[in-house]
Amino acid sequence: MDALRRFYAEMEYVEYLHLGTLYAYNQAAIKAVQDIDSGLRSPTDPITRTISPNYKYNRVARNIAVLERKLKTEFPKHLREILFVRVISILEVFLVDAVREIFIARKDLFQRDEKVELSYAQLLSFHSVSEIATHLINKECRTLQNVGFRKLTAYFKQRLGIDFSKFSGGIAKIEEFYDRRHMLVHRLGRTDAKYRRDYNTRQSRITIERRYLIDCFENIRSFADFLVIAANDIIQQGKNKSQSRTPTSIVEVRVQALSQKGEAIINPDHTFAFDDQILSVRDVLHSHIQESDGVYVLKLQGQFKHVHEYIRYLKRLKGEDTLNFLDVKYIRRIGPRKQHLPNDFLEAVAATLPKQPWPADIHEKVAEKFGITKKQARRALTRIKLWVSDEIFQQIEQVVPAEPWVIGLHREIAQQFNITEHQARLVLQRIRQMKNADYDGEDTSTIILDS
Repeated sequence: MDALRRFYAEMEYVEYLHLGTLYAYNQAAIKAVQDIDSGLRSPTDPITRTISPNYKYNRVARNIAVLERKLKTEFPKHLREILFVRVISILEVFLVDAVREIFIARKDLFQRDEKVELSYAQLLSFHSVSEIATHLINKECRTLQNVGFRKLTAYFKQRLGIDFSKFSGGIAKIEEFYDRRHMLVHRLGRTDAKYRRDYNTRQSRITIERRYLIDCFENIRSFADFLVIAANDIIQQGKNKSQSRTPTSIVEVRVQALSQKGEAIINPDHTFAFDDQILSVRDVLHSHIQESDGVYVLKLQGQFKHVHEYIRYLKRLKGEDTLNFLDVKYIRRIGPRKQHLPNDFLEAVAATLPKQPWPADIHEKVAEKFGITKKQARRALTRIKLWVSDEIFQQIEQVVPAEPWVIGLHREIAQQFNITEHQARLVLQRIRQMKNADYDGEDTSTIILDS
């Protein structure tokens, strides 16, 4: 987690500051004694340090004896208090950052029925659903700032299922750290009746002892490690859920922009409509690389339906002096259950196959290479065996009459063009779908023309 990396960087800085400052105190005391022994300074001389000519204070100590006492007791005491307050602030930031990273990885955990008010202008300013989610997550995280550790504990348990009481170091210690920080920041270390009652103490003033600070460092680090393990488990569960249920595709497309309109269509801010939805190119565009002469390689990644719709959209513009659709390469394809494989994907598979007869495990190799299931690979191989070339398909398309078709038309087509009846059924199905306004480039093998 990035939050953990930032947490450790901040903790390391504080701990080095602690060690470095103690070392500086020790060296200052040694140097002052050496100055007296060498005659450079009188034991009764004041110790001064001028920061600015106009600054009111410049005396560090009244004499060397006072300086030694301050360097050994007073300065380290105040240093520990300041660093302790800083460490608790680091933990607070880490907890909120952890919430943000969990929600970014598991947006499903963020979904709830609570209403959110957004103006039309604000809503339409978002370029994608991801930007809306980011806005809502950041708003949620802002509400968690400065709410206190006990409220954060309840939030993590109720919303994320992370129970802080399972921390092996003891959550009571972390709670006491927070309460002591509150006394130091808001009461300069003076305890109130509630603090004395909660922690069974008669101390009217508290501070941070050396051993207490080291114990705080160790416990805070251990608690952060505990939280990261729990957060990573939640994130991994989401990845497994996403991989098993969410249809996704990773595709590389090469297109050539022929005009400014073509350039605009592959711009991340471009939007287009399909069905009753508006899709932004940004939702599916992973990378956008220009080769030469207006040729771009677009790496598309996202939901199966959205990636496929954008590819269809690009194909429909071919030949309109807008852009040329040059090539498509499926790197990974996981479609919905029983999803039919489109023709261009079958062509890509066919181009990699050896001559028939194929080996018995050919479907396994195809499934691994193209990121599809073995069942889809078997279906693809069956379809490829029945494939009709584009040339024959275009010839058939020219002679097929308008619908309704007569019973047995597929037999006439099969005989006329020397193909199987099953191939003829597939061709007629493709022609019917192409004439349909919602044709998506896919065909099936279930057309029945006989009564």
